[in-house]
Amino acid sequence: MKMKIILNMFLLNVICVFLSVLFLMLVLTFMSDTRAEDDLRSRTLSLGKTLNYFGQDLNHISAHETTLGNIRITIISQSGDVLYDSHAENLENHADRPEIIAAFNYGQGGSKRYSSTLAQQTFYYALRLESGEVLRLSKTTSSAVFTVMSILPLSLLVIVINFIACLILSGRLTRRIIKPINDIDFNKDAEIYEELSPFMRKIKNQEQQIQEQFRALEDKADTIDAIITNMREGILLLDRNQIVLAANKSVSEFIKNNLDCTGKNILEVVRDLDFLDCVKKALSGERCNLTISDDGRATEVFFSPVLSNEKTDGLIILFLDVTEKKNAEKMRREFSANVSHELRTPLTSILGMAEMLDEGMVKKDDTGGFVTAIRNEASRLLELIEDIIRLSELDEGNSGSRISMKEEFDAGLAAREAAERLAGLAAEKEVKIIVEADENCVIKANKSFIEEMLYNLTDNGIKYNKAGGEVKITVSVRKSRVKFIVSDTGIGIEPEHLSRIFERFYRVDKSRSKKTGGTGLGLSIVKHIAEHHGGSVDITSRAGKGTSVTVRI
Repeated sequence: MKMKIILNMFLLNVICVFLSVLFLMLVLTFMSDTRAEDDLRSRTLSLGKTLNYFGQDLNHISAHETTLGNIRITIISQSGDVLYDSHAENLENHADRPEIIAAFNYGQGGSKRYSSTLAQQTFYYALRLESGEVLRLSKTTSSAVFTVMSILPLSLLVIVINFIACLILSGRLTRRIIKPINDIDFNKDAEIYEELSPFMRKIKNQEQQIQEQFRALEDKADTIDAIITNMREGILLLDRNQIVLAANKSVSEFIKNNLDCTGKNILEVVRDLDFLDCVKKALSGERCNLTISDDGRATEVFFSPVLSNEKTDGLIILFLDVTEKKNAEKMRREFSANVSHELRTPLTSILGMAEMLDEGMVKKDDTGGFVTAIRNEASRLLELIEDIIRLSELDEGNSGSRISMKEEFDAGLAAREAAERLAGLAAEKEVKIIVEADENCVIKANKSFIEEMLYNLTDNGIKYNKAGGEVKITVSVRKSRVKFIVSDTGIGIEPEHLSRIFERFYRVDKSRSKKTGGTGLGLSIVKHIAEHHGGSVDITSRAGKGTSVTVRI
């Protein structure tokens, strides 16, 4: 492109020079013709004076021929006949010639005639002599057109030569000029041409700005991609034609499709009619929500149109797994129902027995038994309320200083204290308690919660054991982690109940649990205490062989 520009400039200069020379030649030719006319006029007047003075002596005319050179001398009579001509003989009558007519009428006159055949022009000037005859001088010169045409081939040759020279020189010159610019390294502060320095600085600044903006865009794109890719929620982006523009990995878990859906129509990816109906509504500009339940999993889908100038350009579909939320809501409903039921049972017993005592329907000998029953039911009610409060504290993760307090204590000693507290119950049930603990089992935890955990596990081991059985508490420390194992030789648990054993108010045998005085919240409290300390609970059991609960903290 730059080479063409330079070449065009050279050609334009050549053409301008050629036109200038041509114009100059025309001007010079015009000036030469003017001078020729003036010279011819002055010579005619001079010769006329001579002939008027000396008469028409041929000797004088011959003498003037040598001084006039190629100027033609003609003497014309009053009738127009040629009396003398220095260049020809027997010429026709000249009475009709313009210059002759002007000389007879006005004393002198001139004219100019052009010969296209000879490409020449002749200047004529006539003077009427005192004798009444006319003296005419003429001079023939080449015409301006002939002059121009005569030099045109040479001019064209010069133009062609100049064109070739310009082509070669412009190519070399262009390469010389452009090479340093093409070899510019914007990473170095090299000065190519002083005139281009501001331009180069501006380009370098713009390049740096573009690179910074590009890096910023790349960082934003990487950040967005990392966020979307690692989101548990599924995201689908559709255009106005329902073509999938982007989808993260989590989408495949929700739509049950492991293939790459980018670039495909949503009809190829999802076949659910309710889902596709929401897609159409959203593309029409209407927001839509949908809940899908499948294999015990609940997914909430949000369809949000992307608007631009009040027109829908695309669609964002967000998949949220709300299974835990639904399960939590279900558990809360079940917990409320269970709490109501568990509280109603002892309260009903207490109310019934109190009414019987108040109305005197109980014999004096039986009053003690009723009072004992009321006390037992009240104690069970109080125990149930305390367990519910404890679970509520653990659920909220805040029970004041009691939960937040961490203290160092001997876990083995806590196990022995739990065994001592339950020694009376164990003796009543004819169950033996064994405690095995590593030396120096010092841990940093909430002591009251750990003690309650051990108490609940040991209490269950005693209550659901057989006469002559045993409960073994093992405490060990491995790499700053403490493991508690409470195992018994009791009735055990059927396999189908193990997955739900830690649920609130869940009982394997409701009638037996009520007889033993359990609230159905003990194992749930144990699980919450372990999770509160960042630990875990595992249970293994065989029906009729016993149960083993392992807590790692």
